[in-house]
Amino acid sequence: MSALPIRCIFIGVKNRGSYIIDLCTSQKDKFEVEALVDKTTEIAQSEADRRNWQKIPCFSSLQQAINETEPDACIITSPACFHGMQMRTALNAGLHVFVAKPMTYDLKEAIYLVELAEKKSLCIVVDQQQQFSLTERTIAEWIRTGRFGKLGFVDFSIHRYRPQMLSFT
Repeated sequence: MSALPIRCIFIGVKNRGSYIIDLCTSQKDKFEVEALVDKTTEIAQSEADRRNWQKIPCFSSLQQAINETEPDACIITSPACFHGMQMRTALNAGLHVFVAKPMTYDLKEAIYLVELAEKKSLCIVVDQQQQFSLTERTIAEWIRTGRFGKLGFVDFSIHRYRPQMLSFT
């Protein structure tokens, strides 16, 4: 891996992905955008255009992005059904991975990916997206204090109005 900044491929660049790009690009001394990847090159390019990034390459294929750039890591914020495949591609290419939760839907696949990362001395970071939100903290406090009684299971979902769901994210 290169010294800082970490050269990153961003996979899933709209909605949640755009937010992660904002966080990383606000720390230019730590992160560098190497490429954008989404379901179509046009979607990735629309995000590059929105940011006025004429020199950032855009792809619909993670493998092509890896082959044509020099990344250190992949930041994956695509839909969860793609996470395992995208992580495997990144790890097999020798890249560190930051992935939005869930890492994968399959425990065996998750174990395989962790073992692959360990074998290659690579890092995997799984992002918990809502851990610091006021909504999550309030509900956690209500659960801790027994406001809802004794709970056996909690499924916490956040739904936002998203008028343009054309992209990966």
